[in-house]
Amino acid sequence: MKRKAYNILIISSTYAIVLFAMIRLINDSLVDAFYWSPSNMKFAYTDIITVLICSYVLFIFLFRWMNFCHRKKGTLLKEYTVVSIMVTLSVFVDMSITHSIWSCSFYWRNIPIAVITSNLLSSLFYSYFRNQIIRRENEMKSIQFQQIKNNQLQTELKLLKAQYHPHFLFNVLNTIYFQIDDNNETPRHTIDLLSDILRYQLYNDGEKVKVGNEIYYLKRYIELCKLRSKECLKLNVNFDDRLMDENIYPMMFTPLVENAFKYVGGDYIIDIKMELTADNFIYFEVANSIPEQELPKKKNASGIGLENLKRRLALLYPDKHLFEIVKEEGRFIAKLKIGF
Repeated sequence: MKRKAYNILIISSTYAIVLFAMIRLINDSLVDAFYWSPSNMKFAYTDIITVLICSYVLFIFLFRWMNFCHRKKGTLLKEYTVVSIMVTLSVFVDMSITHSIWSCSFYWRNIPIAVITSNLLSSLFYSYFRNQIIRRENEMKSIQFQQIKNNQLQTELKLLKAQYHPHFLFNVLNTIYFQIDDNNETPRHTIDLLSDILRYQLYNDGEKVKVGNEIYYLKRYIELCKLRSKECLKLNVNFDDRLMDENIYPMMFTPLVENAFKYVGGDYIIDIKMELTADNFIYFEVANSIPEQELPKKKNASGIGLENLKRRLALLYPDKHLFEIVKEEGRFIAKLKIGF
């Protein structure tokens, strides 16, 4: 803050000295007089001090006005019109104070010279610092653009590396599938489920998909999770038949299903439903029963999946989603509402 005030003081002082010298030079040349005569020295010093003070106040306003216009992206005509009005007003205030102190009258021929000179010089100063702000902003945008490009390249490289492993695993699963005896349906079905899930995750990571495809993936995922659960599990799944052709980002609901199967306990009940709301939102709810006495949390249970989900929602559906997790009547309930 102090540095900013100091910079304004230096800039306004430079402007004031140059302006004062220009006006005096023009006036003295026109009237063939000498302003710095011994009889005018006190008036001249008063005039200089007044110009310095008025210029400092003027530049405080000009820099604030400059930043305001830069944020609002207004028209140049309006921006420079306000600058001209404030500079002209500053000239009249300066001349009024100086002449009031020494009780002397205006020389009206001096006013047009002071106003025109002040407006020309202030426009040069204002344009210079305005262009400096634009130049710095363009440099920052250029740096950010390069950073984004570098990040994109790094992301593409990571994706290419990451894709190698699912492809390898997918091929191995296919090999194992065909090595299992045809009569052994259970492991073949499990591998088939896992292959479908991997295929979906591999080829639908980023772009929007049809809700119908997402529902099919979720059903396969739920079926696979059920195979790993206890036989006493009571699973209720309901998907709205109206949800088919809408487009959404994939795998937004998977972490909620995963958490439900991971932490289910007590009565071992999981309820999963997805429906289309009256305001044209997708409403997804997963509820799982929990033990009467909660088990101590594992050291590695950091909730990374849910944190990633929250970040994805903030990026992909800003102001178009509602996500909450509540605990009531021996159940954990995760609710997610997404707009198209």
